[in-house]
Amino acid sequence: MAIPQEPWEYLAGDLSLSDGELRALRGLYRAEIAYLDEQLAALKRALVDAGEWEETVFVVTADHGENIGDHGLMDHQYCLYETLIHVPLVVHGGAFTDGEDVTDLVSLVDLAPTLLDAAGIDAPEARDGFQGRSFHPEADSDPREFTVSEYMAPQPSMEALEHHVGDLPAEVRRYDRSLRSIRTGSHKLIRGSDGTVELYDLDADPRESTDVAAANPQLVDRLTDTLDEWLEEFEQADVDGSVTLDADRKAQLEELGYIR
Repeated sequence: MAIPQEPWEYLAGDLSLSDGELRALRGLYRAEIAYLDEQLAALKRALVDAGEWEETVFVVTADHGENIGDHGLMDHQYCLYETLIHVPLVVHGGAFTDGEDVTDLVSLVDLAPTLLDAAGIDAPEARDGFQGRSFHPEADSDPREFTVSEYMAPQPSMEALEHHVGDLPAEVRRYDRSLRSIRTGSHKLIRGSDGTVELYDLDADPRESTDVAAANPQLVDRLTDTLDEWLEEFEQADVDGSVTLDADRKAQLEELGYIR
């Protein structure tokens, strides 16, 4: 616990961590997951004791992973690598009781229609507004050909980051962009609003250490076209209006780097 855990300072190059220190931080991360696993077991026991387990669809998932030195990053900002977006998804109960490992592509937006199917609820108006498709075993849905992820603005912003750590090295400012990625069963393309494009062969290179975009221009073009077609399929909302925050909440968000 004596190891500095300052993601912004690490990103800015003001903090160096040895391989041993990074291993220790990853050990703490695994310990945190082990603790969560114990709490999930306690929740299951409570459902069993209450006689509700057999009537429960139990879902375990996550909103994101973490970088702990991966890709030169710390925490969960500034990228769409698998370390952040490939999260656990475990479903038990109802039709999900055979313990089968499913390797089909699934997005978190698929959970809502899947849980409606598990509960036997039609809700056609709600379903019409969903981007997701049900992966319930009895659903009449084709497997996904791809999933899309978005990182719509750098958080913390460059302004907030500079406020916390001082002058930023030029290489850090490359994170001042939004990102979208499209992932198939074998490859992932990441496109930045600054014009950057990365392509990774996830079968051969699951850690995404080698960008193969230059060697695969046709695949880059095909995935780019598919991503653009997906974006054009739906109407995207415009955000306007203002939000009022109390002093404590504003201080919390500033500390996290979400506002400046």
